Amino acid sequence: MKKGLFIIVTGRVKEVTAPALGTMFRALGRGFGVCLVQFAKGNGETADAIATNWSHPRLEIHRLGEKLETESGAVEEKTQAVREVWRFTEQLISSGKFQVVVLDKLTDILKTGLVAAEEIVASLRSRPEDVHVIVTGNDVPEPLIAAADLVTEAVEVK
Repeated sequence: MKKGLFIIVTGRVKEVTAPALGTMFRALGRGFGVCLVQFAKGNGETADAIATNWSHPRLEIHRLGEKLETESGAVEEKTQAVREVWRFTEQLISSGKFQVVVLDKLTDILKTGLVAAEEIVASLRSRPEDVHVIVTGNDVPEPLIAAADLVTEAVEVK
């Protein structure tokens, strides 16, 4: 198998997830194991929720946004939640079970400041060689952009 790519889909538009979902569905069609990790808290019947609300034997979906919400709002509790979510994500990437891992709205945990962009880059560099990782989100930090093999930016034309 070819070397896995690290791809970023970003932009100043509302929807940067759709291109990653398209790639995810194509990968499933080619027989790859796929994992979708969603970091944003869900808010109802969005197109993304509908598109990912089905099962496939080679697809795992983990909606982790709810785990990032803490009842008390305490800093220690928030820190622990973010760290646990990132450790779980690292395990998924390194498990060898998936050839494509989509980290949807990863920038949401970066914005907390509780996981550094450099830590994420280090984890992605140490992933199994055949794993493709697609990161979506706005305001992607420069260390991730510099480490990526491909960065696409969605822009509103009209």
